[in-house]
Amino acid sequence: MQLNEKEFIKQYVEKIITGGIKNFPDDFISTDKLQKVKLPGKALHLGEEFFGSFEILNSDGESFLQVNDYNRAKYLIYSNKNLPANTLIPNDEVEIKTSVKKYELYLDNIIKDIRLTLSKTSIEIKHSSNIISEIFRILNLVRY
Repeated sequence: MQLNEKEFIKQYVEKIITGGIKNFPDDFISTDKLQKVKLPGKALHLGEEFFGSFEILNSDGESFLQVNDYNRAKYLIYSNKNLPANTLIPNDEVEIKTSVKKYELYLDNIIKDIRLTLSKTSIEIKHSSNIISEIFRILNLVRY
């Protein structure tokens, strides 16, 4: 039986969910020296860089926070996946960078596996970016 894109996406999402999706930051930090940061309860995305500061915007396009480190900005956005009221962020910038890199490697490995799995189907590979985007959208994952 040949899959179409929609069926492939559905099956792949089920595979990820069944296998257990890792949670950021809990599964990616290795320190207990943390500080609590209040989150807005809305989706966040990266805004513009202004003179070395990175703006984090909420889903309404309003500025939520400005931070001086790109990894800190990504950490906060990745932590906000399930819209918690707050998150714990390491005090150490190296730990922030390390946890973000580990998470991004995890996401990159998902992308590689999607492409590999896709290559074993009759679905045209030229549509892989759209398929990956849709799988990430359904799973509420974002990769900067």
